[in-house]
Amino acid sequence: MSLVLGLDPGSVRLGYGLISTDGAAVECIEAGTISAPASKPIGTRLAEIGADLEALLLEQMPDVVALEHGFVAVIRGSVQQGALISSEARGVARFLAARSGIEIVELAPTAIKKGVTGSGRADKPTVARMVQRLLGLKRRPDPDASDALAAAIVASRIWKPRAR
Repeated sequence: MSLVLGLDPGSVRLGYGLISTDGAAVECIEAGTISAPASKPIGTRLAEIGADLEALLLEQMPDVVALEHGFVAVIRGSVQQGALISSEARGVARFLAARSGIEIVELAPTAIKKGVTGSGRADKPTVARMVQRLLGLKRRPDPDASDALAAAIVASRIWKPRAR
């Protein structure tokens, strides 16, 4: 059995989803969001989210963390600030996982969507519905947790533990 923690990092809300895998069987252990007030400075928010994420990592000790690849969109010559700030949150998550000795699998957003829905262009509600179905959840998780669970599901299918 392996524990896979999917993360959907943001600077105000970080979605997480922990699943256990045993062969093809997957089960949701825990999912939710870690948040910090948007009114606080970015550094303070990242510190608060990082502290809560670190506690989650220490409590659950996953075998692997699944993160969505960062990307920067350029629209009419301007870089999207949201993507840059999300990359800072992704860096905090990457740092904490690495410092804890946890392997990291990075996935393209389209690979995550395709892995759970069959289409790399699926919208958030479609991803959420498929996550709910694949994990047999009674209720659909919130969008941040759903995206994190989707990353965990896809990572569980491709991740191979390092030889020790």
